[in-house]
Amino acid sequence: MLTVFPPPAQTKTKIININSASQNELTKILQISESLARKIITLRGEPGGFKDSKELTQLIKITTLKWEEWKEQEIIITVK
Repeated sequence: MLTVFPPPAQTKTKIININSASQNELTKILQISESLARKIITLRGEPGGFKDSKELTQLIKITTLKWEEWKEQEIIITVK
């Protein structure tokens, strides 16, 4: 048996589609409140939903700092 040392790194990248994720997925992956997750779900219900993931930063509780935290945690936010 071949032993690799150090063991290969496990990817921890998480991908979430803000136009289709459930409230539970939004709160767990993005680490946001349930009320904010509901707001995202309401906003995406408008025709076409979110066209760009950066549109989330238009919400008062989601700042550029929060966006940077998601990048550091390897969370990829998609709209398709």
